[in-house]
Amino acid sequence: MIRRSARPSSNYLVVSNSVVCDRRISFAAGGLLLHLLSKPDHWEVSPSALAKEAQEGRDKIYKLLGELIDAGYCQRITRRGERGKIVGMDYEISDTPIDSKSDSEPLPEKPDTVLPDTVLPDTVLPDTVLPDTVLPDRVFTTQESKDTKKVTTLENNQREGGQGGALAVRQEPAPPSKRGTRLPDDWQLTQEFYDEAAKTRPEVMHQIYDIAASFGDYWKSQSGRQGVRCDWLAVWRNWVRREKFIPPQRIASKQRTRDRPIGEMLTDTGW
Repeated sequence: MIRRSARPSSNYLVVSNSVVCDRRISFAAGGLLLHLLSKPDHWEVSPSALAKEAQEGRDKIYKLLGELIDAGYCQRITRRGERGKIVGMDYEISDTPIDSKSDSEPLPEKPDTVLPDTVLPDTVLPDTVLPDTVLPDRVFTTQESKDTKKVTTLENNQREGGQGGALAVRQEPAPPSKRGTRLPDDWQLTQEFYDEAAKTRPEVMHQIYDIAASFGDYWKSQSGRQGVRCDWLAVWRNWVRREKFIPPQRIASKQRTRDRPIGEMLTDTGW
């Protein structure tokens, strides 16, 4: 049951029932709208002040104002200062939604826009059959015959390539890439390496087997890419070039005691 008191003569608000019964906005948004309409004209709407007055969070006040903006009861106007800098935001509240104002204005009638006939004209192509053109006889020289043979061969290749797909172009095989290897574990001085050393430094041939032994021990002990080379014969030549020359030692012949003169044996103090 609804009971009404006597209508006051002052300090009251008059709004249309359509505002109170508008189902596009929630009860909370309708209560905020009635609260704002009760304020005097030119009263500044501040979301922070409304949140403090209603003891609600500012996010909820902004959400209710968003409902009023969507329903047309509120307009958000940007306030700018000098040089177009934004200095604030104004909220304009109305008891009549913007949609209802726009509905009262008649819409302009649209003229009839019947599209013209756009049938394409007949575009039959004329007959373009080429007439027969008989070529006269010619006597080809030797050079012309060679050129004609080349052209005929090229046309045949193109024709054969068209039957099986794209024409395959013959390419010369690329030379195999030369990759490095390690010195074999069972490497020994071969005749080829011996001859290279003799041509490079013949004066060290009396010590060639010692050089080969140091060469093999050094490169077999290298790990990883340090022990990988592409041309071991060239490495051998450089190794022989850098080898230190050691002059050959003479072996003194041992003279038998019985072959020495008696006078030398008596004066010898090395006994």
